[in-house]
Order: sequence, then structure tokens, then C-alpha cells
Amino acid sequence: MRRRGVEMKKQYKLLILVQLVLLGIGSVFDLQISQSIFNRGSFFSEFFKIFGELPLTLMSVLAALIKVFNYYDEKKMIKSTLFGLLSILFAMMLGFQIPHYLDINSIVLSIAIILGVMVLSFILINKMDLNRRKELDNFANIVLLTAFLSILVINVIKIFWGRMRFFKMVELNDYSNFTPWYLAQSIAESDVYKSFPSGHSANAAIVLLINYLYLNSKHENKVFVISSMWLFLVQISRIMDGAHFMSDVAMGGLIAILIQMMLVKRLSDDKYA
Repeated sequence: MRRRGVEMKKQYKLLILVQLVLLGIGSVFDLQISQSIFNRGSFFSEFFKIFGELPLTLMSVLAALIKVFNYYDEKKMIKSTLFGLLSILFAMMLGFQIPHYLDINSIVLSIAIILGVMVLSFILINKMDLNRRKELDNFANIVLLTAFLSILVINVIKIFWGRMRFFKMVELNDYSNFTPWYLAQSIAESDVYKSFPSGHSANAAIVLLINYLYLNSKHENKVFVISSMWLFLVQISRIMDGAHFMSDVAMGGLIAILIQMMLVKRLSDDKYA
């Protein structure tokens, strides 16, 4: 394993331990915890429902544009175009997610968000030094693969697990449909049955990759704490919202962290260390 992969592994081991502890607690007290802190519609839960997945979409747009510029410099126009389309796709995810969570049916707002994200990201990458863009190429690979695998794995599990969300139980005033996370139910009939695992938690966890850029710097510990706190706040908010139980958010975070750990180990490069 290369040096940067080794350093990241130390951080990931700590985070994995925390997620496993949360999973263990949730395995026993999932329902009680959700009943205790449920506060759907609060500012805290709404804020992170809307913006909790920003790390995945924004980092993916930037990563795809880094690939666009690097392939363009190498005169590889087909690859440059494909990554350009990928950057637009991630911008569209963000553009339609925010209005959806705000319950605003406005194509104009969606287009404005998409264009704003693309223009600002393009300006940022365009101003970046050529050598710096080349240095970040490997990091961009890790970000994009992490985003793809996290989305794929989480959503496949959701479909086949069929666990009912807590807020629906509250609406029905019936908790008899509660099931522990380790007992898969059936094919999910609708989004109401896609509680396990948490997509928000997995997508928020991609912010941890920022630590890859700050290892061995004076900001290393600060960046690690801030990025970890973002993940934990998103996880708490999803329980408060009733969209997930503690075991759901713990497993979502755990899956994403393991994916990142695997990719950093395989793709990290000495020249970034």
C-alpha cells in the first residue's frame, strides 16, 4: 500500500469503529432511539435533508471537470466529452434534488442551479494551475468511482431489503411493521420501504475524501474533524427526520467508508504524499 493509502487507512479505521458501534447500538435500540429524537420538519432535519448530499454532487462535478480539462490537454476529445456529460449529469442531480426536497416544482429553479454549479465549477477548474490539475487527476478518479459505487451498492440493497421508514409508522400510529436491520423483508414496493441503508449517509461520507488532500499538512486534524462531523450531523438528522433508523445510517456510512478505503488503497499515488 502506498504512503497516502496508509495514512488514510488510519483515519478510516477510526471511522469504521464508530460506525460499527452505532450499528451495534441500533441493532438493540433502533425503535426507541427514533421515538426519542423524532422531529420531522425541524430546521436541523430539513437543512441536512436538502444539503446533506452536496459533497457527493459538488465533488463529482469538480472531479469530472478535472478529467475534462486533462483529457482536453491531451487531445483526447472523446474522453473529454464523455466526462463533460458526466459533470452535467451530477449537476442535474443537484439541480433537481434541491427543489424536490424544498417541495418546489420549478424547472426554472432547477436549470438555474444546474447552470450556476456548472459555470462556477468551470471557472474554478479553469483557473487552476495546469500542474495542479494533473496532480488531482488521480484524486478525481477516486471521487468518481466512490460516487458511482456508493450510489449503486446502496440503491441495490434498498430495493431488496424492503425496510419501512419510521415516519410512515408514525403516520399510521402503528409500530408493528418495525423490523431489525439484519432481517431483509421483501422487494421494496415504494420509497417508504427503502429505509435500509441510508443513501444520505453514504453520499455525505464522500466528504471524507477531502482528507486525502490535506494529509501531512498543518490542517490535517482540523479537516478530519470537520469532515467527520458533517457525516455525523447528516446521520443524526436522518434519524430525526424519521427517514432512517440508527442502524440504517450506520450501515450507509460504513459501506461508503469501506468503498473509499478500498479505492484509496488501490489508487493512491506516492506523488501526492
